[in-house]
Amino acid sequence: MSSVRFESRAVGWLKSGLFAVATLVTLWSQTNFTATLFAVAFAILGSQLGRSMSKRHLKTSVALALGMSTLTLSWFGADWFRESAFNPLGLKAEKLLVLSDIMGFSLAAFGLSFSVRFMSTRRRIWSIVETFIVIASVVLLFSRHQHLAYHRPRFLADWALVNGLDPQVLLQGVGVIAALVAIVMMLWKQSRQKLVISMGLLLVLGLVAYQQQSTMKLEPPIEDFLKEQTVSGQGQSNQDKPYPVAVALLHSDYEPEADLLYFRQQVQGHFNGKRLVSSPSGEFAADVITQFPGTDPIRVIGETQKPSFHKRVPTSMFLMVDHPQPLGLTASIEISPRPNPSPAKFVAAYDVVSLAPTAKLHDMRYLGRRSVPAEWSQQQKDHYLTGPDDPRYDSLANEIVREVDPRYSNDTLVKALAVKRYLEKNGFYTREERHDNQPDPAASFLFGNLRGYCVHFAHAAALLFRTVGVASRVAVGYAVDNRMRGNGSAILIMGDRAHAWPEIHIEGVGWIPFDIYPEQSDQPPPQLVSQDLESLLGELARNDKSGGRALEAKATPFRIPWTEIRYGLFLILLGLFTVSYLIKITRRIRPSMTGRLRQRWAFAAVLDQLSDLGLGRGYGETRESHATRVKAFAPSFETLTQQHLSLSLSESGTSQGMMEQCKKVGTELKMNLPRWRRALGTMNPIGWYFTR
Repeated sequence: MSSVRFESRAVGWLKSGLFAVATLVTLWSQTNFTATLFAVAFAILGSQLGRSMSKRHLKTSVALALGMSTLTLSWFGADWFRESAFNPLGLKAEKLLVLSDIMGFSLAAFGLSFSVRFMSTRRRIWSIVETFIVIASVVLLFSRHQHLAYHRPRFLADWALVNGLDPQVLLQGVGVIAALVAIVMMLWKQSRQKLVISMGLLLVLGLVAYQQQSTMKLEPPIEDFLKEQTVSGQGQSNQDKPYPVAVALLHSDYEPEADLLYFRQQVQGHFNGKRLVSSPSGEFAADVITQFPGTDPIRVIGETQKPSFHKRVPTSMFLMVDHPQPLGLTASIEISPRPNPSPAKFVAAYDVVSLAPTAKLHDMRYLGRRSVPAEWSQQQKDHYLTGPDDPRYDSLANEIVREVDPRYSNDTLVKALAVKRYLEKNGFYTREERHDNQPDPAASFLFGNLRGYCVHFAHAAALLFRTVGVASRVAVGYAVDNRMRGNGSAILIMGDRAHAWPEIHIEGVGWIPFDIYPEQSDQPPPQLVSQDLESLLGELARNDKSGGRALEAKATPFRIPWTEIRYGLFLILLGLFTVSYLIKITRRIRPSMTGRLRQRWAFAAVLDQLSDLGLGRGYGETRESHATRVKAFAPSFETLTQQHLSLSLSESGTSQGMMEQCKKVGTELKMNLPRWRRALGTMNPIGWYFTR
């Protein structure tokens, strides 16, 4: 580790301000306002005290011991104060908690800022710790925005939305600024040339990032659920924080059976000899729309879903993640394009008309209907009835059907319900069993330990349905619990709701979801959907730029008041110039006053004049050296300096001829300096500030 030269007071206060901001950002949502305010104040105090003690050569071991002791006291002292019976003032529990937070966070802020600032002023490597603190506070701010939680942090997101700004872009800007500040903190003590080069490179990189940010879009790192469906069969784990993947807007009331809304994307009905996969030609899945609409709507040819068993439900879909095929509520019969209200949030937007089932699975109207219609071709029948040659499927299917009431043993619905009930009662839902390396994953699941997840249940059910003569296929998409969403028409679809379920065909009804709900599971309940985020994205999908935060549907775009800023800066500069000139004039006319300090004022006026002309005394330069340097322009200044030094050491406080010597120096400067330089010196308003 190498020592560093001591930083200036301005840099010290700047770093104290950064510590204060880092403390504010870190504690803003962690505690009450009073405790946050105290912690910010103690962070500034600790930063300044650490810098001061370093300058006074306090031993490093003593300083670190003091800082660590304060941090330890903040941890254990706050707990003791909160949990002990010590309460001499008889404060209520609420006040005790506030005082506990004030003591804990204030001492922690003081101890940390004191230790880091003390060490960073002595060892350059500790600038890395300062940088880490600044970046960590911003990362904490970002952490509330992770997983595409656009509504957090609330104080920033709400302000941005009301003013027509994108919180995501705003946070990116905050991150860039924090990174620049942190890097500058690390480079500040480098050589001037290296600092200029580094800042130039940072500026170029910043400009490139700014040019690219307009096309940037943060997307969740979700693997293609469809691509890996037959292998992994699972989206995000319930233990992971789920990402939003789509928003649906219902334009009609609809209450689903079993409280699940199925958003279908693909069907797998072709048996390739090992498993069910999507049909290469799509010939027998004409009821499934597999392409996104261009300029014209896409409609399903022919009628597959009977209106008497379904309700026409129009919806609008807004995808936040790229999907290979469009999502739609259950059976989509028409998809049409619609304008994308927010390309930065949604990768696609379209309208869907769906026929959603209205009858329950136990509806008596399903009884007596066969599964395969007579008008189906032999190829279509084979497509939806072909299964494995494994005799175990027939054996298990016959065993299941034997338990059915003989009066309904040949009924399509009853046989399907028997298979469904068998899997629900005997199956165990878990994500730990994958059956990846098996030639027939469904058989490994079905004739093994019956432990698996939605893909295994769906494929096993579909193959058993086919074995008992029920046309079936596997649907892939998302299943959203209608009870876990808000009261509005917006539905937020999360990545952890990726699902696979079987569908069966009943003549005169169409394809209906026939999902399996295992009674046993080792999975925790699904995480609740944030209704604030659901509402926000729903309003953005409705083209309300404020996300429902503004009173009007259209948010007022944020406008930087450049005119007011220019006018204000002009007034500030005018005021500063006026004050500077007043100070300059006052210091120049003081020698004309009477008093015992007249000679000192006269010498100060000469020094001001030299500073105006660029001949002021440098930092660390002695008065004698300064006089020698200025002698070429004002030879009498050397004599004047000696008189001033004699006056400073004189007990009488008088000096003969000093006033005349000051006038002589002024005359010599007029003679030896060009007029333009003297004119610039006269106009210089801040030369006196650099007088030493």
